[in-house]
Amino acid sequence: MLLDTLIPPKILIVDDDQILTSSLKISLEAEGFEVVLNSNPDTIINTLKQTHFSLAFVDLMMPNKLGFKILKDIKNDIHTRTLPVIIVTNLGHMDYINAGLSMGASDYILKSQTTSEDLVKLSKKYLLSFNARQNLSMQ
Repeated sequence: MLLDTLIPPKILIVDDDQILTSSLKISLEAEGFEVVLNSNPDTIINTLKQTHFSLAFVDLMMPNKLGFKILKDIKNDIHTRTLPVIIVTNLGHMDYINAGLSMGASDYILKSQTTSEDLVKLSKKYLLSFNARQNLSMQ
């Protein structure tokens, strides 16, 4: 388990790939994370405002809305802009990677080059880093 806390860290996964999201959800929950899946890009900001998340994985190829628009919405909203967002996608062209990182994504991961276990390790890394920054800002 990542942290011995009463409240497990919550991770939002925004992706319409049911195989990936199911596998990742199982792997993350086995490590003590609470996971919320959302494949409806039109409800992302409302979901983020209703529940405190510690991390989000966002795919760029979503029906009706590109992941870049979702990332922009997250980073432009005062309630969600500090949320670490990791793009997990099949779009590996350098223009996409540079755009995602310049828009505020914490990381950019290619689905074809990673496993659920890799994403669990990445989650732990970002959550420990994010928690450390939060603790410093409270001092």
